[in-house]
Order: sequence, then C-alpha cells, then structure tokens
Amino acid sequence: MPMTEVYHNTDLTGLTKMRALGIFFLMAFWLSHSSLFGQTASGSGFIIHPEGYLITNHHVIAGADQITVVVPGKGSFPASVVADDDYKDLALLKIEVSNLECLPIGESQKVKVLDTIYVLGYPLAPTLGADESASEGQVNAIRDSGKIPLLQIDANVNPGNSGGPVLNDRGEVVGVVVSKINAAFFLKETGSIPERVNFAIPIDEARGMVRRAYPLDFEPSQKAERLSNQEIFDDSRKATVFIIAKTASKESTPNSLSATPQANAAPPASMVIAVSQAFDNHDWQTLTRFTVDGLVNYFGRRHATNAYIARDMQGYARNYDWVHGTVYPGTFTHQVSDEYSSNWNGPMLYDSINVYSEALEKNGRLHKAMTRLTVGYTVDGAGHLAIYSLTLKVL
Repeated sequence: MPMTEVYHNTDLTGLTKMRALGIFFLMAFWLSHSSLFGQTASGSGFIIHPEGYLITNHHVIAGADQITVVVPGKGSFPASVVADDDYKDLALLKIEVSNLECLPIGESQKVKVLDTIYVLGYPLAPTLGADESASEGQVNAIRDSGKIPLLQIDANVNPGNSGGPVLNDRGEVVGVVVSKINAAFFLKETGSIPERVNFAIPIDEARGMVRRAYPLDFEPSQKAERLSNQEIFDDSRKATVFIIAKTASKESTPNSLSATPQANAAPPASMVIAVSQAFDNHDWQTLTRFTVDGLVNYFGRRHATNAYIARDMQGYARNYDWVHGTVYPGTFTHQVSDEYSSNWNGPMLYDSINVYSEALEKNGRLHKAMTRLTVGYTVDGAGHLAIYSLTLKVL
C-alpha cells in the first residue's frame, strides 16, 4: 500500500517569496488515519555539537508532543526543543547523549552560484526505508528578494529531506534543506513541469541557534581541503539524523490487546499497534492470551504453539539490549478475506501497518528496517479476539 503523502502549503510569516513561487514544504509524511492516533511526521536533521544539539526545520517538529531522533549507529533518543523559529523555519533540538559526531558549520555568505553542494537525509523513509540518502548538485541561484534569503539548489530533494544538511565540497554545512518547487502548481499555471528546483536556508540564518549550543567559543569552520564525494558522505553520515515527530492522540492508545475490534466494522489500528508494542517489550504473556495455541502461522512457522511463541520472544529478550518500533498509523489497512475454516466463525480479518524498527543486539550490532506487520485474526459474536497469523514483510 502506498504511503499517504500530504504536502502543506503552510502560510508562514516571512516566506512570502516562497509562497509566490508555489513552493511547498517537505513535511515528509504527515500520516493521518484516525484522530485516535494523531499524526506522525518524519524528517532529517544534523548534529552540531557532540553533547547532542542538532538542527532541523521548524515544520518538521511543529506541534509535536513526542520527538524521537535516530542517530546512526547509536539508537533512538527522545528530543527536547531548545529553540524554535517559525519565521525562519528552523529548530534547535537536544538529545541527552554525549560524544556524538557532529558536522562542521561553514559560512553561507561564502557560497557562490555554481558551487558544488551535497544533500544528506532520509527521504521517503516509510516507503523506501530509513536508510540515509545522499545527492550531489549545484547552487543555481541565491534568492534574496524575500524576507529571508534562500539557496536554490538542484540536488535531489524529496519528502523527508526537510531539515537535512546542505554541505559544500569540504564537508561543511552551508544550508538546511527546506522546500522544493510545487511542480503540480506550475504545471497548472504554466503548462510545464520544473525540474530539480529546490531550496535551502543558508546556515548563517541559524547562527543564533548555533551559538545556543556554543555560547562561548563558536567559530565557523575554515577547512581548505576539498574532499571526494565518498569522503563527504563517510564523514557526514553519522551526524545526519532521522527525526520522527508525533502529535498527541485524542485518546490514549491501548497498551494491551483487550480493546478488540468488531468484525462488522472497520476497526481502528489499536490492535495491530498493540501487537507491535508487545514484540518491542518481549511481552509474550499478553500476546499468547490471544494467539490460538497450535494453530498460529507465526512468521512462517505454521501450527506454532503458544509455548513456542513464548520461547521465541524470551530468546529475543536475552539476545537484545533493546528493541524500538515506530508505527505509522496512516499506513493502516483492514481487510476482510474470503477465508473460512471450521476453526472459526466468519471470515479471517487482516490488519496491517508499517513499522520502523531498530534493535540492538548484546554484541553491539544494530539492526534497523522498515517493515509491514500483518495480523490475521477473527472476532466472535461476543467480541473475543483470536489471532491465527502473524507475518512481517521487509519494505
């Protein structure tokens, strides 16, 4: 199932020139399925201080009640907002981690048209997976006729790149990815489709936020040596982070499987989310209260017993320090199949949802993947849930 993508033409003060150009913000993925679960957005950011300070766009985290930052090779961490500027569309976040790799901050005032630049980030993560992406391009123009200046760049930019770094050929940050041209708008207005017209906020506009992280001793980077494409990517990837921002739900998400959906209505995503949470917490006691003993297709193992499921989940608990999954409620689907059996009354129901997961083994190996979790189940006339199938597909 394709991800729902909603691009916001947000009327932000100070971006009049951008609105006139028909630009939309790369909010990545605002995934709304039900007011029960609020919304989830994802974007990019970059670390500017080894003590956990990082920069992203305001619009990536605007209105979020929970912000999670995924640092390559380190794991997922809750973030707090240190400074937020909707006028410039910038935000400074802080995670409580030390000794992080960070990016050198350059000077955008030195950027010239036709300079080579590089964009790093996590575009289209729920569809392509949360692997870091890089693109090379040039500065095509410096747009300074609006209330804030913008770098026009032609490196590839897609939803999810918002807040990611724009680097020069020495690996220094010279901009923050913010937006791309609204191709649909221009097609309607002019009959032609613009190509690779993207924009970044000059890093000098974030100087005040940088000084919040370095109140006493900040000096812009003055690197002289030009780096190869691969060197820039290798030096920058561990400091370029994946950001997940969640809004509050109107009701709390169930933390158990006791809230069962009705078979004759499209259920909310609460059940399949609760299953995902049970796996994160290695909570075999809750899960096996609803799996049908000896009749479960357990991730390819047919006729699995509850004892087998318990042993398997206990084994994961012994082998992993932690497991963290982020669900995307906007990807939830509910299907009523034509499968019938003497083992149950009525058809088999299938609920599916996308989950971005990270897991750290005891040996230090970090696993991460975007997957689609599917739960096959039935609901009897009394509303009792019986799970017959658990499958996981790597996207």
